[in-house]
Amino acid sequence: MGVQERRKRERSERREQILEAAERVFLERGLSGATMEEVASRAELSKGTLYLYFKSKDELYLATANRQLAEMVSRFEGALEAGGTGIEMLERLVRVQLEYAIENPDHARFSTTWLNTTYRLDADSPSFDEYRASIAKLFLCGNEAIELGKRDGTVRVPGEPFELLVQLWGSMVGVTLLWVNAAEVVRRLPWDLDMDHLMHSYCDLILSAIRGETK
Repeated sequence: MGVQERRKRERSERREQILEAAERVFLERGLSGATMEEVASRAELSKGTLYLYFKSKDELYLATANRQLAEMVSRFEGALEAGGTGIEMLERLVRVQLEYAIENPDHARFSTTWLNTTYRLDADSPSFDEYRASIAKLFLCGNEAIELGKRDGTVRVPGEPFELLVQLWGSMVGVTLLWVNAAEVVRRLPWDLDMDHLMHSYCDLILSAIRGETK
């Protein structure tokens, strides 16, 4: 391996090390409370070295978020490629998102940390444009499934498709947060609850509300 190839590999590995450390700090401190100093400490780097990779906390947060979004976009596109009716495609999209949360609970927690803060990301950052573009791709996948479902009669849309997608996303965020905090949720409830069953039965419930009747 040449010197340039080795340096490129080492830089990539260090960047991954930084992103892993950043995710832990954002989970523990929240977007508002996290600092570049603590991320550098967790990644076992100097603050100056950290700034060679990321110029600000916003860029670091967005790089971490964009890494996860790229994985979700890949999974969503794969769900569409499997074909089927509109409701079948939409069901796969819903299950893909829930299964990702089950497989990656810390990622699921991280992806919702911004909802519980008044901190505003720098909208002028190129990373923010990438972030919005990835989210657009996810919603376009859902829109494709809904539009097909409208044509083949398997999806009943009470309002605009985009509004329905936001409602689905919002409800999935809520159920996902219940699941990733299952131990504390169960401890607070006055009765037993099977959280795994909750996740899967939710999918059936939410889809039954919009399932159409094929002719």
